[in-house]
Amino acid sequence: MALVVLNGLLQGCAGLLDERARFLEGWRPGRVVQIDQGAAIHVRIAKDCRKMVAPDAAARDRYVLVRYSETPSRCAYRVAPLSGAETIEVSDRVQVNIQHCHVPLAMIGG
Repeated sequence: MALVVLNGLLQGCAGLLDERARFLEGWRPGRVVQIDQGAAIHVRIAKDCRKMVAPDAAARDRYVLVRYSETPSRCAYRVAPLSGAETIEVSDRVQVNIQHCHVPLAMIGG
């Protein structure tokens, strides 16, 4: 019985360690606010992947604006590129990487 309890505790701790590692790698849960061509997203924020590409490409390529919690009382936004293969819609819950622009969004849940 003690082994079953210990195993359960270790599995729970492993899940928390995985979440902590993902957080340190830059992953944040968020919600899609807008999907559009880069030129149509009218926000100026520090975490904007459009700054990483040529201005003409940033204007015509599709991007997603994601709102996420930076702290429990403060929201932040990230503009990230959207590949043609991604089937993400406004209001979808996603994981966005705030450190790397080349990493695609990940859906949360089903």
